[in-house]
Amino acid sequence: MKNIIITRSNSSPRIILDPENRSISIKGRSNTFYTRSLYAPVLSQIAVQFAGLPEINLNLSLVHVNTASVKWISEILEQLEVFQANGALVTVVWNYESEDIDMMETGEVFQVIHHLPFVFNAVETEEFYGRLIAV
Repeated sequence: MKNIIITRSNSSPRIILDPENRSISIKGRSNTFYTRSLYAPVLSQIAVQFAGLPEINLNLSLVHVNTASVKWISEILEQLEVFQANGALVTVVWNYESEDIDMMETGEVFQVIHHLPFVFNAVETEEFYGRLIAV
């Protein structure tokens, strides 16, 4: 198992797949037009590298997501549901800027659609952009 790190850009998030630590992290803005080329390989690697792990943690710290990105994040959550059905303990941590009600509600919609345990963290603006989003 190897770590995969995708560097963020102005329109795509930083993505870290760390199967050794049972961790997936997606941070930043996801409004790229090329969502398939970004997320399809990530989803494929999650399916392979995280299969059979007893525990998986998905950490999301998103500033903005476009509709196409929502579809792919939903696909990742669906894969995590499969792992959960096969016995893995899955946790989704949804970090959002404390004043960004839209992003909080986006996480809540994902929680309703996907039967996974979510932890919601409202983070103050300075900390959110300084610690969680900064690379």
